[in-house]
Amino acid sequence: MGFMGIFNSIENVIQSIGDEINVDQGILDDVKRQLHESQTGLEGIRFDDLRLPVSAFGGAHSGNELGGHHTAAHQVISETLHGLLSDLTRFRDGIVDAEKFLEQADTTSAADLDHKKHAVEALVSASAGSDADRANHEARNHYLGNGGGHR
Repeated sequence: MGFMGIFNSIENVIQSIGDEINVDQGILDDVKRQLHESQTGLEGIRFDDLRLPVSAFGGAHSGNELGGHHTAAHQVISETLHGLLSDLTRFRDGIVDAEKFLEQADTTSAADLDHKKHAVEALVSASAGSDADRANHEARNHYLGNGGGHR
């Protein structure tokens, strides 16, 4: 289904959390499956191993310069993908943690409501921040200099 499908499914999960926590197990299972497939796909890409020597762009100075830029851009993308993989893993783990809290909860007692609160906090925490954005920003600054800074 791809990343956009994952984000739509995640949105469906989060929208199902309101005053009453009613989570559609089918949607939750689908999101976990998509996250696992995406993680497996990213791990299998081996993007880090796909390197071109600087000389691949020719022996002229401009070719070497282009090769250097290509190498820097490749590293930025590589580090961003590692961050994205970390984000996907953290969110999947957050969904699993939220599921555990919801399974422990019963709708009648304060302790059970506390379990539901922890489930929501697990989902929010798992989706807060972005290792992909951080990795991209840091790699752009490191490999491209200040010109690769903020968007």
